[in-house]
Amino acid sequence: MAVQKKKLSATRSNRRRAANSVTAPINANTCVSCGAAKLAHRACLKCGSYRQQKVV
Repeated sequence: MAVQKKKLSATRSNRRRAANSVTAPINANTCVSCGAAKLAHRACLKCGSYRQQKVV
C-alpha cells in the first residue's frame, strides 16, 4: 500500500472534494404561451416565445 510523503492540509483536501459537490436543481418555469417547462430567462423550446413575443 502506498504511503504519503507529506500530510495533506485540510484546505487542499476540501478543495479537491469541492468538484464532487451537489449542484443546485434546475430552475424551470412554465411558458405563458404554451404551458411547457422552460428555463428562466430563455426562449421556450416548444413554441419559441420569450416574454409573450414570438422570437424564433
